[in-house]
Amino acid sequence: MAIDKMIVEEADEVVLETEVDNIPSLRIYENLGFIRTKRLHRYYLNGNTAFRLILYLKPGVPSIPTFPPDYLPPEGAEHGNGLMDEDLIARQTAHLQLEDAQHERFDVTGRSSA
Repeated sequence: MAIDKMIVEEADEVVLETEVDNIPSLRIYENLGFIRTKRLHRYYLNGNTAFRLILYLKPGVPSIPTFPPDYLPPEGAEHGNGLMDEDLIARQTAHLQLEDAQHERFDVTGRSSA
């Protein structure tokens, strides 16, 4: 994992940003030990707000677990805005069809549908 490599290289911390309504990503990062440190209003070019998350890699740095936001995500959030139901992600992944350079189509299981 990249975090393990950063520990070996003696990095102090890992910092990243993700949209405030991207609940699946926030869950993943917080389960890895990241904490929310700042809310960045209109951080992305599309105007969406982000959380800055930090994972401290050095011992002795206090960390407080963070929790899901205590507010509702924006109304009418659409695909691409970070708000996606996990079941919806699974359904969309199951229906994903890929086309290679020879125009042969494959579903995500690798079976040819051409």
